[in-house]
Amino acid sequence: MQKRVKKLEKLKTSKQTNKQSSPKDIVREIFGKPKGTAYKVSALFTHFKHLPKVIPSTAARISPSLKPLPAAIDIGTSSIKLLQLAQGPKAEIEIIALDREKYPFPLQHNPIVYQREALKRIVERNRIGKNVVTGLAAKDVQVYNLTFPPMSETELDEAVRWKIIQLKPFGLNIEDVKYSFLKGDSHLTGATKSTQQRVLVTCASREVIKERVSLLEEVGLKPVAIEVAPVSLMNLSRFQRTASIKDEVVIWLDLGADESSLVIERGGFVYFLKKLALTSQYITRQITGHCRMDEKEAEDAKQKWGLSHWSPDKKMPVFLETGKLSQKGEDGPAAIFYGIVSSLETFVVDIEHSFKYFSYQVSQSQITKFDRVILSGGGSNLKNIDSFLSARLGVPVEKANPIGLFKLSDHVRNQRKDLLRASCDFAVSAGLAAAELAEKTRRINLLPEEEKKPMEIFLGSFKEKPAKLGVLVLILAIILIGFETGRAGLYKNRMDSVTKKVKNAQAQLGRLQSNQLELAEKEGGLLNRKALLKARLELLKEGIRKPEQFSNVLAQVASILPEEIWVTKLVYSDKKLTITGSASNTELVVNLIEGLKGSDGFTDAAFNYSQKEPNIKVYKFEVIADVKQ
Repeated sequence: MQKRVKKLEKLKTSKQTNKQSSPKDIVREIFGKPKGTAYKVSALFTHFKHLPKVIPSTAARISPSLKPLPAAIDIGTSSIKLLQLAQGPKAEIEIIALDREKYPFPLQHNPIVYQREALKRIVERNRIGKNVVTGLAAKDVQVYNLTFPPMSETELDEAVRWKIIQLKPFGLNIEDVKYSFLKGDSHLTGATKSTQQRVLVTCASREVIKERVSLLEEVGLKPVAIEVAPVSLMNLSRFQRTASIKDEVVIWLDLGADESSLVIERGGFVYFLKKLALTSQYITRQITGHCRMDEKEAEDAKQKWGLSHWSPDKKMPVFLETGKLSQKGEDGPAAIFYGIVSSLETFVVDIEHSFKYFSYQVSQSQITKFDRVILSGGGSNLKNIDSFLSARLGVPVEKANPIGLFKLSDHVRNQRKDLLRASCDFAVSAGLAAAELAEKTRRINLLPEEEKKPMEIFLGSFKEKPAKLGVLVLILAIILIGFETGRAGLYKNRMDSVTKKVKNAQAQLGRLQSNQLELAEKEGGLLNRKALLKARLELLKEGIRKPEQFSNVLAQVASILPEEIWVTKLVYSDKKLTITGSASNTELVVNLIEGLKGSDGFTDAAFNYSQKEPNIKVYKFEVIADVKQ
């Protein structure tokens, strides 16, 4: 035992000596694990552990004097854009939030997946509140231009409803469709004044609206309005600094990544909406095929050069085949120009034909020209496109500058300089954000209204102001006490009154029984006379021969009808002829109407409606003509 103790003391002494003689380990002292701390592994060596993502915030504190409006969420085909306005104490409008989140390119899954992720990032970066306004694209709605005779508001609502039942938008029943309509101005320029009431009806599937609402609710947002994205551009008209000419007709062209639309406006009212074929992505694909480059290179070249090679005095050469320009050594701007110019020329023709259709069919030739064109959307950033369209259309063409219409908050001006340079991209967002400031009669809101029970409304008012509940209880107590004290006297008076009425009723019953016998005798005589008159009427009907007019009317229609029109239904009633059919284009229908008006057998002809068949270039139509006597 003593030997073991001595060995332990000797070992302890040797350790102390080695400790004093060994040099200081600086590496261990700096990088060694401190005593009493938990063991941690560096994230460099753990692929399954990730540091928390730090999301930059663009939100800033809002001045207490500003009243924020519901934020606008523009869900596009390539990105989601946010714009929020606030109203100051002197009615000045200020932009307090501006943001954009692009989808990855190219899309590999359902677009709803990327929309949900983009919305989450925007909501995390911006404190915009819960209430938002969003819009539906032109492809998600169907628009009808209808005319009705002058009638009251209630009658007009019922007339529009019955018309929607007949038209069946998207092939759906009225219960599966949400619609809204705008009433047009009663006065139109021209020699004649129309007595008919013009209505622009917009319809959307309730299923599409439900999907949009669910998408917003998944990220904690509540839509207070769902408008039509192209139509919302009209909300910017009242903020234009330059005074517009009275009765000026303006065409708004919204050129998006995967959808473009044309809207005809006059005096802030939308008269016509149509989807266009040319889109920003289509232009990029034209450059891809013509210049033999991938889509990323084509997009960069389009943004860099655009129509910089174009000039008003440039003559168009014969179109060359794909790739010939690069073989001839054309420079970049020229190659881009010749790659997209044919599509732009077709675009101009589409605009002109759309306006002609509106002029003849919708306005009945009372609006024959347009005064100005305003461009919006990402496609309007193409260089010199405004000058090109102005030269081809012969009217001033300008790019929308929605951000310049409002005051900018300091944090938007300092943190969003990259977005401020792309003002055209936020035209729809600005229009949606300004919707709360527009008149209700000029808005289209496709959001179904929430049905509240009367008791919920009643109880909700007391939750906001509990003092009202105490006052109501006191008033009810006073009423009940007064009611009980006067109840006995009231019942006695009622009993006396009922007794008197019973005696009068018994006397009246005797008189009525005697009168009933007299009426029974008169009824028998009237029935005999009715039978005699009915027999005479049948005899007269057999002797009357109806004029044979329909064969003459049918012969005249056959001589006027163009060969390219297929007639599916003819209805002749009350000197009116209704022609229903199909045509390959709307100009054939216009020729049919002009032929009916110029013939001797008809006094007037009018266009009722036209609807393009899905997936094929065929238009359904209906024409009504008055037949001469």
